[in-house]
Amino acid sequence: GSSGDGIGGGVPAGGSMTCMLRESSYSHCSNPTFLTKRDNEAMMDNLFGAFWTGSCATAPESPQYKGAILVNNLRRLPLDSALHRMGLVPQLATEDTVLVTFGAKTLALASVMDFRSWEVSTRRANQKRWPVLIDLDQPQNATAISCDFEFGYWEKNWMPFIYDGHFYAIRWFSPHVILEVYPDTSRCRELYRTEHPFGRGSELHGGAPPVRFDADHFLGLVRLRTGGWSRTNHETRDYANYFYLFQARPPFAVVGA
Repeated sequence: GSSGDGIGGGVPAGGSMTCMLRESSYSHCSNPTFLTKRDNEAMMDNLFGAFWTGSCATAPESPQYKGAILVNNLRRLPLDSALHRMGLVPQLATEDTVLVTFGAKTLALASVMDFRSWEVSTRRANQKRWPVLIDLDQPQNATAISCDFEFGYWEKNWMPFIYDGHFYAIRWFSPHVILEVYPDTSRCRELYRTEHPFGRGSELHGGAPPVRFDADHFLGLVRLRTGGWSRTNHETRDYANYFYLFQARPPFAVVGA
């Protein structure tokens, strides 16, 4: 769902919020008994990825669906023209995405895979990712983000948040690297980089957008990757979620995890 300044990271009681879903073979990774590496590669070879938006609300309480989320007005986000303009294969490009409310707009900060051909060998040789910004009201105008630094090979899982009317994003958890993103131009720059002792030496991935915890802090979430490919060639990857607090003022330093 979309994140603004409030702590309401979930669906508000009795209300609804914009949400986004994504097709992906990785949805099947929670079943390591049956999913082999060969199966995973077969799904990737035939994956038709897409972003889907809808209106999410808490489903009526029932024994079968306790705590479930009801999604209405589900529609595929029409990104093909924008991805074609970037030279990408739309059915293969879309990957991780999160939503953020910026003023009157709901924006998606996503990553795309640099797949420019259906050729399997080409795709296996290039798994590079890079960020794009999407206005949900004008997805055909989605644009690649350009920054004042060179992207890494796995440039993904940025965590956006809004502070004092500015659009920021956490690029890395450790060190805690903060970017400012300018939606009107799709430019960004690194503003702050602070060190902290938490999670040092671990493989930590970005998670959901931070939410305001109290007057002095934001609450963030990162994911610790565990598992991988087993000796029997089965997928055992999973993630453990860790909450952390960082200052609600520049330089947005981490204070606890």
